[in-house]
Amino acid sequence: MHKFKIIRGVHSFGGKTYTSGIEGQNIIETEENLLLRNNPSGIRPRFVLLNNFAPISENQEDVDDNLENQTVAQLRQFAEEGGIELGTATRKDEILSTIRGEMQLQ
Repeated sequence: MHKFKIIRGVHSFGGKTYTSGIEGQNIIETEENLLLRNNPSGIRPRFVLLNNFAPISENQEDVDDNLENQTVAQLRQFAEEGGIELGTATRKDEILSTIRGEMQLQ
């Protein structure tokens, strides 16, 4: 089971409507990998993985590769929209490490 936070827009799933920015209505628990529903460019994602109770799939590598291909500015935007605190991370490798730690992609 995976837990995702919807960080942009409204999403209907399993007969329920989830809305970003509204506590209690922005968390989705599912077996499905909702990261695959994000924009393929990785810009302005809709979902972030909050925790991982089981491996997502081999497609998890695609998500990680997508992060690798983003610029520092895109990674900062991704982190901001996902509510990920970057702390003192300024270099791309530091930012990626922080995001991966939050998304449990490492």
